[in-house]
Amino acid sequence: MTQDGWETTTINSSLYAELNSFITLTRDKSKEEISAILKEKTADAYIRGDVDYSLLWLNEYQLLHNNDDAFSDEYESKVAPLYDKALAAAHRPCVFFNNEPQGNLSIEFFKNRYIGERCFIIGNGPSLNKTDLGKLKNEFTFGVNSIFLARDRMGFEPTFYCVEDTHVANDRKYEIQAVNSPLKIYGPYLKKTILPHPHNMFLNILLDFRRYAGFPYFSIDAARRVWVGGTVSYVNMQLAYYMGFKNVYLIGFDHDYTIPSSAIVSGCDIRSTAEDPNHFHPDYFGKGYNWHVPLVNRMELAYLKARRAFELTNGREIVNLTSGGRLEVFRRDDFEKVMGADHTPGQGPADVRHYVDKALKPWPGSGSGSAG
Repeated sequence: MTQDGWETTTINSSLYAELNSFITLTRDKSKEEISAILKEKTADAYIRGDVDYSLLWLNEYQLLHNNDDAFSDEYESKVAPLYDKALAAAHRPCVFFNNEPQGNLSIEFFKNRYIGERCFIIGNGPSLNKTDLGKLKNEFTFGVNSIFLARDRMGFEPTFYCVEDTHVANDRKYEIQAVNSPLKIYGPYLKKTILPHPHNMFLNILLDFRRYAGFPYFSIDAARRVWVGGTVSYVNMQLAYYMGFKNVYLIGFDHDYTIPSSAIVSGCDIRSTAEDPNHFHPDYFGKGYNWHVPLVNRMELAYLKARRAFELTNGREIVNLTSGGRLEVFRRDDFEKVMGADHTPGQGPADVRHYVDKALKPWPGSGSGSAG
């Protein structure tokens, strides 16, 4: 798992060195003092023409304030053309601002809608087979990729369904179309692959895997953009943040991968020739399916950034409820204990489905009202 130089990606790695130093040096400073420093760093980096460092410090400023303001908007508009130019040079079909209409569905409806609520991001590791997923039926859930292979055992569709990976979209497009989650979220680069469904929504997911300082940025505004981090769960964490969820619980995050000796590996691409040992179902990336080399260290950078984003808010947290596994970035707790604690769900997944159904009336077949 050492391809592309990700052998030592920790909070002290070269990618995080300046950020880690900044965090250390400003630990005892007030929010106002830190804001002033970040404004200066953002402006200086922009003047130098260093788009990545300008975005690094602007992103830290946004995480600190958790809102839009004049300074943030000013520098986003300044940096946008520089960033788009950098991505174009890297042959990435993404833009910093995406103003394309999303059909009848808008992610803005969900901004801070679930403040104080809890949600569950369902990973796809083998430990999922040890978890009573039926207990999540009335909870807000995020499901990804081939979670539909657990549909019978779950007894429900995840509230939010997300696919980021091009291999998954290409290989599973018919099964993906059959998923009937209230809201189905994809990156714009998948528009030619994903088949029509009334609940489809395409967000501005920036497919930027360059080794930029502070990788990956964390979006506080999913209506503008969402950053990738080497795992689709990072997209879900940004969505959960945007929607206002207080407690984000992780299950099935084993964070442990093996590339079978029989697999056909070409660069970062893998084609399976046998059953999948890394997920809850042997056919997940089973014989004939394509997947990417799992860069666990890169994923940890994303998890570190997500943890930091939630820590900078009041009382919000990502908690790992996985049975076993190797993910130690987040505080752990016990699934059965959390499910057994007193908790009164809000409107639950029904709220999402009600919004989508209302927004889509009448939905096509006939042609009008199509989302995404």
